[in-house]
Amino acid sequence: MNQSIRNIPKCIVVKYDELVENPSNMTNLLAEKLGLVWGDKTEHIIGSVSQRKRSGRDCNVLKRLNKEIREQVNYYSNIS
Repeated sequence: MNQSIRNIPKCIVVKYDELVENPSNMTNLLAEKLGLVWGDKTEHIIGSVSQRKRSGRDCNVLKRLNKEIREQVNYYSNIS
């Protein structure tokens, strides 16, 4: 990951591979950083985390974003 992304104030990086490999650990870390607590359905949701096929991804999703957000997504994608 590009260092400039890590320099964003209060940046929290969640890597997809790390999330699906150990969803409980990653969720605990995120909850701590964000000051969140477990809810009634948290364990069930964490248990449903698994690697998904990427073929179902909508390739036109960027086109539906407003211009400012789309430019930011493209910028951070290109520097990472």
